[in-house]
Amino acid sequence: MSNFETVIDFGSHNLRLGAFNLVSKNIYSSEQKILDNQENSLNILVKEAEKHLSTHIDNVVVLYDSPKFYVLDICVRKVFDHAVPIQKVYSNLIDEAQFFVSQNNFKDQIIHTVINDIIVDKDKKLDKIIEDLKIRSLILEIKFICLSKIIINDVSNKFKTNNLKINNLYCSSYVKTTYFKRKFDKKDHVIFLDIGFERTSGFIFNNNKLDFFKSIP
Repeated sequence: MSNFETVIDFGSHNLRLGAFNLVSKNIYSSEQKILDNQENSLNILVKEAEKHLSTHIDNVVVLYDSPKFYVLDICVRKVFDHAVPIQKVYSNLIDEAQFFVSQNNFKDQIIHTVINDIIVDKDKKLDKIIEDLKIRSLILEIKFICLSKIIINDVSNKFKTNNLKINNLYCSSYVKTTYFKRKFDKKDHVIFLDIGFERTSGFIFNNNKLDFFKSIP
């Protein structure tokens, strides 16, 4: 088992690599401009990292952006015959929502699951899951950030060409905005624009909840 994790920001103009140890401290970082194609540039980036780290890189976490990312909103509700611990049913309801989306949206894949509202016993909103709380009903308002499986497979194949396995793929602009959002004390509307080489992504957060997300060429 490797004692570090490798993250690659797979852009359309530049590739960036970061290696982090088990306490999430950055131990190495580098950048490679895409020269002729992404596969060859990725090979250069990884080989330089392997030389510096003196080890072989097999698995990576990928940050990726595309104008094809989109948000799917869903609200799920569950009523129980008797009071049950919220911790027991919360994750199950999220799993049910994810299964429903995957069964009815089979061409696309869920990349991020964002829980915007947790409502218990008809009208009580929770900011977080409370231990030992028992409830009679549960409503979750969820935003799923999705991407076409065709695009995901295309990205995955470019990494397979370099003998790399993608452990997880995330929306780069969403990851960045959730990080920077923590630095704002402002609690109402916060707007982020991530202007990339081939696409621009816009986010609006309201009281720390994802209100809007759109990515365009």
